[in-house]
Amino acid sequence: MIKLLSGNITEIEDLLKDWSYDPLRYIKEQNSCNLQGYYMEDIQRIRDSGGSLIVAVEKDEICGFSVFSKLPWDSDYFNKQMGTVNYLIIDPKKENKDEIADALLKDVENRSKQKGFEFLLSKTSTNDYTAIHSLERKGFLMMDTILRFYYDFQRFSDRQEPLKCAGFQARLANVADCDELIQLSRRAFAGHIGRYHNDKNIPNEKATGLYELWIKSSCSGWADWIVVAEKEGRIAGYSIWKKPSDNQRKHGIDLVDYSIVATDPYFQKQGLFGLLTLEGMKLIRGNYRYSEGRTVVDNFGVQRGFIKLGWKICGGQHSFHKWL
Repeated sequence: MIKLLSGNITEIEDLLKDWSYDPLRYIKEQNSCNLQGYYMEDIQRIRDSGGSLIVAVEKDEICGFSVFSKLPWDSDYFNKQMGTVNYLIIDPKKENKDEIADALLKDVENRSKQKGFEFLLSKTSTNDYTAIHSLERKGFLMMDTILRFYYDFQRFSDRQEPLKCAGFQARLANVADCDELIQLSRRAFAGHIGRYHNDKNIPNEKATGLYELWIKSSCSGWADWIVVAEKEGRIAGYSIWKKPSDNQRKHGIDLVDYSIVATDPYFQKQGLFGLLTLEGMKLIRGNYRYSEGRTVVDNFGVQRGFIKLGWKICGGQHSFHKWL
């Protein structure tokens, strides 16, 4: 019989150590990196912020755990109480993995309802079929698939910008650019197909507005670098980059997040992704070891752009939504 209990952080160390779907496992070759310590501290931070850690126990042994918490940014924007399943990890040696995952997700849903949540998000590796099938059985709907790419700056070499980008100039954004960047986001993401655009409970305009809020927050200090490309005084696109978090630095994770890139539809198919990405890479070179970026699975242009610049694919991720 599986028991579900509010867990202690030290009880999950062994499961984290054997986690097959660790999204940052590609940087394990960096000897100073302590991924387990990073995840342990991340889970503790989530708990300290009001989240919950639930462990599954069978025959007095921990066989899985889940962590869930509120999505404060999304909740404020959509004016709904929204939560996320931060972690769902099952002992891979167990024959009844499906039963354990189902029990944990059912408990997460019940506790989420008690907290007043109206919505749950779960992101999982495209290879974690135990989690995927359990989410499907529990009524979660898949909203998108993201491919993740990384770059190791020990391999960086100077590259010539594509000739078809002639006429564009790259620079760092300043405060005066914010309004123009918001307007560009509105145009760039109007036809975007992201997970909130795919959710029938979210109006399309509201989903697009999230990207406007993203660049507005970035201009207000959330991002560390915003690279813009302009032509004849008009901003044609931007890329957003964020330095490693305090927890990442503490545990030797030398990773810059390539948060998002956007181009004005008027200037698309002129090589701007390569220019905006390369200029960001030049800022990182010599200061950080890795960067990670993401794109939807059917954005082949961005995927080709990453590969052309020497980035490597490091995983895929499904996003699931459930309205409670």
